[in-house]
Amino acid sequence: MFYLANDDRPDRARRFCWDCGNDDTPRASPRCVSCGSKLETRTFLVSVRWDRDGFQAYADYFERSIDHPGFAAPVDMFFQEDVLCSVTLWHGEGLLLDEASPLPVQQ
Repeated sequence: MFYLANDDRPDRARRFCWDCGNDDTPRASPRCVSCGSKLETRTFLVSVRWDRDGFQAYADYFERSIDHPGFAAPVDMFFQEDVLCSVTLWHGEGLLLDEASPLPVQQ
């Protein structure tokens, strides 16, 4: 299962800077008070997995931090009760699961 989430938190008076980790910038400020980075809302694709047999393989993939143009590298992975959750930055890219046949049958 997939969810879209963002870091636009109107319930918080301060914003988090993904570049330096500072979380003391007033909500109305367009730049981080610590490092000066531009603060923009980020969108994340959160995938949820229930199949325990695949948990270790996915955890190994996450730990390797593979950098490949064909993979969406997760920025975080965590367990919530008996569910594995993976968080990936999302910029509106298409997913292979949206394609009728993303790869030729021979592959």
